[in-house]
Formats: sequence, C-alpha cells, structure tokens
Amino acid sequence: MWVNNGDDNTGYFHGVIKKRLGRNKALLGSMKATDRVRQQVLNKGQLCTQVHWSTLNAPVIEAEIKEVILSIPIDKFPRPDDYTSAFFKDSWQIIQKDVCNAIKDFFHTEQILSQINATNITLIPKCDRPTSVKQFRPIACCNILYKDISKLLFNRLAKVRPEIVGDNQGAFIRGRSIIENVLIFQDLVKLYNRKAASPRCMFKIDLQKAYDTVEWDFVEQLLHGLQFPPDFPSKVMACVRSTSFSLCLNGNCFGYFKGKRGLRQGDPISPLFFNLCMDYLTRMINYATDKWPFQYHPLCEATKLNHLMFADDLLLFYKGNIHSIMLLIKAFSSFSSASGLTMNTSKSEAYYNGVTVPKEEGGLGIKRAHEWNCASTAKLVNWIYTKADRLWIKWINLVYPKGQNWHDYMPPADASWSWKNVCKIKEKTKSGYINDEWIADPKGYSIQSGYEWLRTQMPKPSWTTMVWNRWNIPKHSLISWLIQHQALNTRDKLYRLGCCNNGNCCICEMEEETHAHLFADCEYSSRFIKLMENWCGFRLMVTMTVPTRQLKKSLKESVHYLIWSACYYQIWRQRNEARLNYTVLRPKILENRTIEEMKEVTSKKATTQGPSNRRRGEAEASHATEDVEMQETPVWHDPTFPQVVFASKNQLDNWVILRAKVLEFLSSFEFHKSKKKDFIYGVSFRLFNHDYRMFLSELLKFFN
Repeated sequence: MWVNNGDDNTGYFHGVIKKRLGRNKALLGSMKATDRVRQQVLNKGQLCTQVHWSTLNAPVIEAEIKEVILSIPIDKFPRPDDYTSAFFKDSWQIIQKDVCNAIKDFFHTEQILSQINATNITLIPKCDRPTSVKQFRPIACCNILYKDISKLLFNRLAKVRPEIVGDNQGAFIRGRSIIENVLIFQDLVKLYNRKAASPRCMFKIDLQKAYDTVEWDFVEQLLHGLQFPPDFPSKVMACVRSTSFSLCLNGNCFGYFKGKRGLRQGDPISPLFFNLCMDYLTRMINYATDKWPFQYHPLCEATKLNHLMFADDLLLFYKGNIHSIMLLIKAFSSFSSASGLTMNTSKSEAYYNGVTVPKEEGGLGIKRAHEWNCASTAKLVNWIYTKADRLWIKWINLVYPKGQNWHDYMPPADASWSWKNVCKIKEKTKSGYINDEWIADPKGYSIQSGYEWLRTQMPKPSWTTMVWNRWNIPKHSLISWLIQHQALNTRDKLYRLGCCNNGNCCICEMEEETHAHLFADCEYSSRFIKLMENWCGFRLMVTMTVPTRQLKKSLKESVHYLIWSACYYQIWRQRNEARLNYTVLRPKILENRTIEEMKEVTSKKATTQGPSNRRRGEAEASHATEDVEMQETPVWHDPTFPQVVFASKNQLDNWVILRAKVLEFLSSFEFHKSKKKDFIYGVSFRLFNHDYRMFLSELLKFFN
C-alpha cells in the first residue's frame, strides 16, 4: 500500500497521518430514555406505503452483493478481522459463493454472528490537546462482510427516505443539498441588526454526541411506528443490537465488550437512521405548533417553516414571544426524552459565514478556490433556470423574483448577502444559458462543467504526458514537473540569493549549477543516463526538458517516461547528497538502485489494480521486463573501501596506486584515523575521473 499510495495525495496517506496524530482515550456509558415514540406525532408526516414495502423487501442477488463489495475503498482503517476490501476484491472468484451465501442467510434468518459485527473504535481528537472524553470523535471500523450487509440495507432505505423525511433536512439525503438550508438561514438573519425590525428570535442547538447517544429502543419504535415492513426493523435491529467493541489505543486493540446504545460513525447505514430520528423531532414540533397557538418568524408565515437541520445541528426560529419559545423548548424536551439526544449547552446559542491549473495544461491539478466557489453557487442559478422542485426554489419565488424574468432580474437593495451573491454569479454565467446551452444538455449543469467554463484555459505543453505518465512513481513525477518549470532551488539560484559562496555544481564543481547543466550536461549525470540508456536499449533524452520521442504511443513509451522521470529524481537526490553530506553514489550503483525501485513499484501497481485491469497490468509488467533486461557487467571493488566501484580492473589498479600515495602524504599530518577515511570517500569521485587538479583543490580545502 505504501509503495503505491504513500507518496501521493491519497486517502491512505492522510489516514496514516491521522492515525499517527491520534491519542486515544475510552468513551463508555449508557442512559435509558424515559418516553416512548408517540404514533399521533408520527402521523404528522409521511408513513411507509405498499410501494415503499416492495422497495425495502427487494430480494438480494449476487450481482448486487458484488457491486457493493467493489464499491468499498481499500484505503480504510484496519478492521477487527484484518481483512480489507482489497482481499475480497482480489479473491472474489474464490470466495464469491461463501460470501453471497452468508449475506443471503442474514436476510433470510435476520440473525448475524457477533464476530461479523465486531467493531474497532478509533478515537479521533477534535482539538490539538484534548483533555476530556468529549473532545474525541469515536469512529467505528467495521468488518467488510458487515459493511456489505449494511450497504445493502442502505441502498433500499435510501430510495424511500426522501419521501419520508421532511424537506428541512438536507444532509445525507440523495437529491438534496445542505446549501439550501444555509441560503434560507442567510435570508432569515439579514434584518436582525436593524433597530426597527419586528420581534424575532433564533436558537442554534448542537446535539451532544449525537450518534453515540441515540437509544436503540427509540430506533426500533420509530421503524415500527413509521410502518416499515414487519421484517425490516428486525434486520436493522439485528445489526444494531449485536455490536461488540474493542478500543484502539496507540495502535493496539484492547477489550471486547457489548454496546448498549448509539449509532456507529463508520457504519454506512447510520446517517440514514439519524435522518429518521431527527425527522421525529420535525413531526414533534409540527404536532406542537398545530395543537397550540404558535407565532411564526415574520418571513415564515406562508411556508409554515419553524426549524432547519444541518446534520446534528438544529436551528429554531419564531416570532419573539415567550409562548412560542416555551412551545419549541417543550417539543425538544419531549424528543430528547424519547431519543436520548440532548443539547450541548457549550455549543448551543441564540444567534444569527499555478498549481491551480489542470495537469494536462502544465499545473498540479489543484482547483482555484474562487472559481470553484463561483461554480458551486452557479448550481443554485441553474436550479432557478430549470425551475427545480426544491424547498429553496419555492422560498425564493415567494420572497424575491415574484414572477419577474430571472435572466434580467436584479436583487433589491435590502436583499440578503447570499441572495445578492447568487444574482452576482448569475450575471457571470447567464451567457451560458443563451440558446439554452446548459438546459438542453442531457447531462445538465454540474459544478465541474461550470468550473471549466469559468476558468481561463491554458495552452497544453508537450511534456505533460511524460511527467504524469500512469506508470511514473508519484514523487518522480513531482520532481520532473518542477524541472519543467525550472522551479528547483539549484545552486545558481541560491548563489544569486546570497545563500551560498558560489553557484558551481554540487557534484562536479566545474560549471554553474543550472537546471540544464545538472540534468543534462554534468559529467556525473551524463554517465548515469548513458548507463540507463544501455540498460533499456533506447535514448532517454537529448535536452534537459524534452526526451527523444522515438517510440510509438504504447507500453514502450510508458516505460520510456518511467525511466526518464526516475533518472531526473535520482540525479536530484544525489545532488542533495553531495550538497548536504558531501557524498555521491557511483553511477553504476545508482543505476542498480534505480532499476530495483522501478521494478518494485511497477510490479506492485500491476498486482494492486482492479480486477478488470489486473491481467493487463500483469502483462504490461511482464513485457516491460522483457523489453529492458539487466545487462550484467563486471564490478570491481576496493576491498578497503567497498563502496568505491570501478568499471574495469585497470581503473581499480590506478585507484589503489593513487590511494597509497595519498595515504603516504596524509601520514605527515596528525588527525584522527576516521577523518582520513571520510576524506578518502569524499574525494573518490575526483580520483576516479583522474582530475588531479580538482583533487589537489580538495586537499587544499581540507587542510585549510
């Protein structure tokens, strides 16, 4: 895993970093709710119908099981059984029958082995120096077999959830966006700072340990009360009640204990259950406001809107009178008694915000934040153009345009900041709606298409294919990209900045260390590249920036680029060794090391590809080995200094004679024996080149 993903910007890399930074403490405890789910409250919203039943009871087939297995990423935290999704994907042809039978057995018997539902709890700190259990976020690492079962339940529940859960929830629901609630909130608070504004009030409530404190009895009562199919709650509660946990503390797992409440963060189906739990609060508030007199927020009378939900955050708003306040507080208190969810008083308030060029155009592919934000806001503009059936669109049509032509509409002076911003983005993007370009497009508007439309297009350099070749090692590609932009801190730059005494090459010290000299003209680099060309059988480069294009667009071309980028990386690495440690590897040793590293990475890539690409990857790796076989040549070592390597016996003899003269000369000076050896290592490259003038210069430096 580390060979393929460790030096790239992957989820695996960031997962490793998070694991190293985590410092774990225990998080235990339980509490029983004192109230039951009331059916008259649930009747204030949509209940399950026979159409929903047919969706929820859909039979589980092997193709669906396989699809779910393949959808689970391989770069997740370790599970109790240590089998990652990569194992299931690689071994699917062997274990397919057993896995499918085990999963189908669960849906038939509604029972699950506790070992399958075992969970590792990893505690992620929410701050730099946590001092209490509350400052950790428990993440559940579930077994892959259980995740497959959970995702199958998720897929069925996700199809019916949008029709059951109220419009004021935007998070975790397919086809909705939490940004709609944010935009409505912006309009609600726009006049709060005016002295002449009518009385109005707003509460922001943060739920304390939201997932971890949901009572299991509440979830079961809720599913039955919403009239889910009789066997569906049984399957769900089998998954919920059979949980057992081990705590991951500093890389080791401890304990094995049963759970008593809570939804696991990391279980695919948990967000859906949480949506249903929070929808009970919506129905509770609607039940209370319909049964007793309630005064709405001045802007919400027409829509009967009194609260919005942002995952585990709740926003309550109403007219500023004590009766309305007490009614909402009472509704929340009843919900808390039934569900186990409580308010976090410390976070709840009454209140009212170059490399950014695609790789194929010469950049690193990082998106420009401003253009991406504009493209994201332009999606809201598209909703208005296409008259999308959304709560926010209904709200906007009541408050702002009111029948005006959207294409020519201008916001009023007292409009909220968010609405003015939407209108500003509309002016930027409305030319894209001339002749209904985006509306007529079958794919519709997407944030990516909007971003591409907004950003400035750049010419495509000829070297991007070479730098970002799929076989290249990521760190090699990055160094090659910096070379193309002349962006490495070579010594000529450092000298001009006053950071060093001269700008000569750190390896040969004969010429100024520019990019062109270091990677093409330096004698050391030339010898190393020549060895690599002899090994692979074709020329690698004729200039510093563009390799020779002698190959057709094929596997050989990919291998060519792989070797080309590896040479650049190794030369830069040896240059840094020379500058910092005053040593460099012999070109032949460097050649061997480079070849071994390339072989290791290419073989790993061939064996870790997806099932559909594995055979092709293995074949390509095999052909690459056949195309560039190692050419063995005699290697001559000095027995006293074994890392000093020569291409011929004659060169070794010359070195031994010269070394004897150097040692005789040094014997007249008094300094430590180890320092003599370090000195011999340091000047070995100059002696090998028979550059006696440079050798004498080294002597003078050493003794001065």
